[in-house]
Amino acid sequence: MSTGLLNSLMNAQSQTATPAGQQMQVVMIPSRNIIPNPDNDEIYTIGNMDGLKDDIRQHGLRQPLEVIPVEDDPDRYMLISGHRRWAACGILSACGDSRFDALPCLIRESHGKLDDRIALITANATARDLTDGERVAQYEALKDALTKKKAAGQLEGKVRDEVCRILGLSTGAAARLNVIASCENELIKERLKAGEIGLMEAYRSAQDYARFMGAAPEEPEQKEEPVETVPVNPDYAEQKSPPEAIAMVEKAHEEQKKAQNDAPKPAVNKSVPLPSVYSRQKCDYSASHLCENEAGLKHFIKYGEIHGCAGCCRYCKSKDTCEYSCVYASKDKETQEQPRKQARGRDTLHKLAEKTLGENAAWELEWEDVRFRLAYYKQPLPGGATLWKRIDTTREDAGQTCDDYAIILQDNSFFTCGWIGFYSGITDILTNYFELK
Repeated sequence: MSTGLLNSLMNAQSQTATPAGQQMQVVMIPSRNIIPNPDNDEIYTIGNMDGLKDDIRQHGLRQPLEVIPVEDDPDRYMLISGHRRWAACGILSACGDSRFDALPCLIRESHGKLDDRIALITANATARDLTDGERVAQYEALKDALTKKKAAGQLEGKVRDEVCRILGLSTGAAARLNVIASCENELIKERLKAGEIGLMEAYRSAQDYARFMGAAPEEPEQKEEPVETVPVNPDYAEQKSPPEAIAMVEKAHEEQKKAQNDAPKPAVNKSVPLPSVYSRQKCDYSASHLCENEAGLKHFIKYGEIHGCAGCCRYCKSKDTCEYSCVYASKDKETQEQPRKQARGRDTLHKLAEKTLGENAAWELEWEDVRFRLAYYKQPLPGGATLWKRIDTTREDAGQTCDDYAIILQDNSFFTCGWIGFYSGITDILTNYFELK
């Protein structure tokens, strides 16, 4: 085929092709006329831009920003995507690099505040690696926007399904984010946002707090299993069954129906067991890093739930007058600092144990049991032992606690009591192991 014919075919195709979706155009806009999106500041962080700034200085801005016109001000535009690139270009422009006084922008049409927020989240969800704090804030903002659209009749289907589709989440991952986002203990979210704890630690802490405050944890939907019934044969007449056989089957059906109606309904006990109410709460001041005010909390626990108590004495407004307040709730600085000094060595090992158990630790996949949907991970420990983690994918997809742990010594014996869950104190057991080594 000749070059002229090839070019003519390509030109014809480009002239007839119509871009999908809304119409957009790329223009050069002065950087001073571009403003950040306030929703972006609530959800995402700019972070360190040294690497990005150096890359843009050497290679230029290789991807245009996405903006929408500002209402009642046609000369200004608000960012939808590219806040970090815009900030890096602003620094370069302020340092005298005139190449970034105007920036290439892809102008999009605004479809309302909710849709613009969803567009912002959609653009940032996969654009870069997010921190755990950003992932939770992103989930909260998207769920809020979609819930409002659902209430206005502008969304078909379930909100969670749409959240999973936009963010690319499994139902299990969405359930974990929802537990953290719904937690009323803002300290957990603040520690997650500051990077002091990881996503799984925040998820477990949020579950612990819900149990501590007597709230029922989120449970997956369960399908009702069909009740076993006596087989029914509708073709009695065609098979010319004896009248005695027909009467026997009908009598069996009547007896079974009567037995089901007379059977007592199983009692549903949603109360939290007494030990789980107080033994799971984290405490930064006690040597065990767990709440030690069992005797005081017992005065407020009825039927497995806490009544008339804030839970943690350090955050209680009546801690100075309550006769059941723990020793760590005192405002006396010496009272708080003394146990922290005594437990300083163990506190360091406890933080090391938390880091070792975290998602970002050096876990190595050893094997997968496809039949039972189990995955086994491991990492070496000082002294030749091995820390194992077993993930139950079935429970993970259902939003339930899915990980069990074991510490295996060099002689293949258990340092732990077999496989134990996270709530069984694996962090403290691992801390004890570190103390021995």
